[in-house]
Amino acid sequence: MCRCISFGMLRNAVSTSQLLSLSAYASAYRVAQRPATDMAATAGAQEVILEHRGSAAIVTLNRPKALNALNTNMVERMLPLYTEWNRSEGGPKLVILKGAGGKAFCAGGDVRSIVELGQAGNVQEARKFFETEYRLNFALSQLRKPHVALIHGVTMGGGVGVSVHGAFRVATEKTLFAMPELGIGLFPDVGASYFLPRLPGELGMYLALSNVRLKGAQVKEAGIATHYVQSSSLPELEEALCKLGEAALDHSAVDAELRRFEDSSHASEGEAHRPGILEMLPAINHTFGQPTLSKVVDSLEQQTNGQNVWARDTLEAMRKGSPLSAHVTFEQLRRGRHMSIAECLEMEYGMACSFVQGNTDFAEGVRAVLIDKDNAPQWRHSDLSQVTAEEVQEVFEPLPDEERLGLDGSS
Repeated sequence: MCRCISFGMLRNAVSTSQLLSLSAYASAYRVAQRPATDMAATAGAQEVILEHRGSAAIVTLNRPKALNALNTNMVERMLPLYTEWNRSEGGPKLVILKGAGGKAFCAGGDVRSIVELGQAGNVQEARKFFETEYRLNFALSQLRKPHVALIHGVTMGGGVGVSVHGAFRVATEKTLFAMPELGIGLFPDVGASYFLPRLPGELGMYLALSNVRLKGAQVKEAGIATHYVQSSSLPELEEALCKLGEAALDHSAVDAELRRFEDSSHASEGEAHRPGILEMLPAINHTFGQPTLSKVVDSLEQQTNGQNVWARDTLEAMRKGSPLSAHVTFEQLRRGRHMSIAECLEMEYGMACSFVQGNTDFAEGVRAVLIDKDNAPQWRHSDLSQVTAEEVQEVFEPLPDEERLGLDGSS
């Protein structure tokens, strides 16, 4: 039987400050997408560092000034590594993935470059990033070796894609999770159509449409992380994993080692007093379990009229994003709950190609947040109610067979 809570508790659990406003999108993405001139100081530094230590291969995303945001070079470097680890019985017994700098695991992908390539007429090159990134996401999902992602700090968008599909994700008190794509006129990708619908209840739909941030222990509670460890313990945990020897091949042994560190961890004082995200499920399920997005909006409006602050803030956050992207996302997650990871990534690649080629809000969202930085996107529709079913369906038109990813897997 589901435990019910008051909307007052709901408001405390996800406060107004946790909802990603357009300015917060800008803050996250501006840092993540620094111009090339800002990167000159780190010229020559490897953006993906591979280290073999004991039984483990340690992969470090090494763009700390850009919050370790993924670019084409990085995913092209990582894909053959994960492909080879899938094919070979030799090599490392487990893989550890982490971010450099202490502030972020990975804040997303280089969407500004993608939009600029598309606008310059280089659509194929723009599509190349998505193709390689999604192939990497799929390779991770098929990895037989234990994979431990240390999702310490900012973990958004593309950073979720290179972690959530692996066996283990370790959050800390400084983990900050979000899927903020609607604010730049995109959609939650990197396999989000697979993993978001598989979170408890309608939590995934809520996270996708409201762009709410989860912090610390909430990330594990939601099912995005598998373990929660204090950040001060990460170096010792990493060393312990490297010393597992032959046991590192055994998922249960790796899990036991992670739980050994987790058992000695405690939520920070602020987290200890924050109502858990799962306590919100009755209200989330009631609101976001509606059969259409328009009915979700109706439910929020009714609650807002009843002076529900959570509903008001959630509706305000939804209306700041692209109306077309919101409708596309709703349909995407409804479809994804019945699809395999391979099918979801194939669908998302077709969607991404559609967004790159135009007739969506992607270019305008990136312009407003990352290029001109006026934070005033002029969406194609001024309201969620103006988006037609035909416009949404057009995004989901399948690619010709020769342009598809051709992923082989049904898990």
